[in-house]
Amino acid sequence: MRDAVRFHRIKATILEVGRFRHSKVTVRRVDDPVKRELAAVRAVAKDPKVTAAVLGEILPGQCRLALEAALQESARRTLLATGMDHPTIEDRVGKAHELTDLAALALSGERRGKPAVYQELGRRLGADASAVVEQCNKGAHTTIPDAAHATRFIERATNTAEGLRSL
Repeated sequence: MRDAVRFHRIKATILEVGRFRHSKVTVRRVDDPVKRELAAVRAVAKDPKVTAAVLGEILPGQCRLALEAALQESARRTLLATGMDHPTIEDRVGKAHELTDLAALALSGERRGKPAVYQELGRRLGADASAVVEQCNKGAHTTIPDAAHATRFIERATNTAEGLRSL
């Protein structure tokens, strides 16, 4: 149901009901996976105990999780539009291990080389979005020298994730 709501871009609040010990029932809002990952990375960046060196190690990987969630959503939509059945779509998305593999599926439904993916992302979403995907794909090898750069990078990743969702 969650995936169907996201696929069809229906604005909705999704609630999850849980039953715990002594029949205690709780209802909680289920966050969108892209927003959840971006909120987590913002929390890490705001933590005064986290040094710039640690941010440089953590931030690209955390932002990558948000980009992956956005790309998985777009890839599923792209593949479904080709008439592919759901089990095959899940298999193809599950086998896309690199961020650029997911981006290729989202862009065209087919595997492509990294240079072609970055070029097409740049063409459709702009050079900055392509650069953010490349930086997140590199992971901890990305340099983020201080909190100000971290905040700017998170903002760029947020904009990129929204763009990737629109593919």
